[in-house]
Amino acid sequence: MPEKTEYVERRVAFARTAAADIFGKLDAELAAIRIDSETLVELHKLANEYGVSISELCRTTLRVRAWGESHIETMARDHIRRVMGNAGTMRGAA
Repeated sequence: MPEKTEYVERRVAFARTAAADIFGKLDAELAAIRIDSETLVELHKLANEYGVSISELCRTTLRVRAWGESHIETMARDHIRRVMGNAGTMRGAA
């Protein structure tokens, strides 16, 4: 079993930062909403199809409605460039 200090070091290394999201720190919360169970099932199916949590699906949907698809795509692209630097030589880059 690893020592406690090893666990803490690994945990710190993988902690999420404010830069993990294109908008930075997720510091606001919406009030819970009530929906019918059939809609919830369909949302879970969509989230599963896209490989994201239902929270991420809802967050992305709300952002696109609020900011527009083009703006969100630009922010995501800029975020990737900040994290990866100039990735022009990476596989799949145009």
